Amino acid sequence: MSKIYTINDAKEKMIKSCNYYKCRIEAWKKVARVKTKSGADFKILYKNFVNCEFTVDYGTRRARVWFTDENGRREYDDINLYNAGRRLETPDEIENAIRERIENYNKWLTIDEKGANEIEKQINEIAPQLEALKKAIDKAHATNTHYTLQSYIKNFLYILND
Repeated sequence: MSKIYTINDAKEKMIKSCNYYKCRIEAWKKVARVKTKSGADFKILYKNFVNCEFTVDYGTRRARVWFTDENGRREYDDINLYNAGRRLETPDEIENAIRERIENYNKWLTIDEKGANEIEKQINEIAPQLEALKKAIDKAHATNTHYTLQSYIKNFLYILND
């Protein structure tokens, strides 16, 4: 995980995370189902969808979409067609898996958008305590106890992350 140094860095990281999901949502939304003129499904599975390709990676069948990510790179996102030990074989099953993927990405996008709105508020709330902690460490340097204080802080942060 990269370090965050300023409020702007933190907000930028949250915005990048939101863009990550937006790119993928848009790519999956472009996948459309097509049918024969009579309204029936095509016998060959990949012909039932446009803007999606079907690949086999390491023996696993996948539905794949290509898109340009938030950094301008060409990327792809996959759906494994072997879902929890069950093979997705019909166009309806694959269409449901695509809908489910979009719903999951929308859920995570909503969470990240809330986080992006809260990050500045949270940093502003904690800034005075961090400033006080910095003063305590500076004071500890004078008495040569800063190593003990820093170890205590690291242990406390380690406990918080558990």
